Amino acid sequence: MVRDIKFRGWDTLHKTMTTNLHDDYIIGEWARDPRFVVLQYTGLKDKQGVEIYEGDVVEVTEMPNSPDERHYVAEIIYKDACFLIKESGKSEIPLREITYEPYSNGYHPLTCSVIGNKYENPELIA
Repeated sequence: MVRDIKFRGWDTLHKTMTTNLHDDYIIGEWARDPRFVVLQYTGLKDKQGVEIYEGDVVEVTEMPNSPDERHYVAEIIYKDACFLIKESGKSEIPLREITYEPYSNGYHPLTCSVIGNKYENPELIA
């Protein structure tokens, strides 16, 4: 499976998000400048088809439509060469655990929706 390699960037000085960083030179310059934070596309989309990036804040639903259904807000992080779902005060879950195909019993183990990002919406994970 081939995934798109995409980046976006947060400008800490102007407090703006730049999408579609695609030029290798620009990405390299931004990565070297502490003013910018370069964020990578995970290769996955949320249940509405929105691309999920490192630094995004997502609403996660575990076991939707089941008696064990649970909702929480988490951040997408990149650690040890893996994209993870990080719920505050809890362990990390690999992002690859997200699925939108139900099990044979009709339950989905884990779904998510992007609700913002930690740079433009820090209050979502405070």
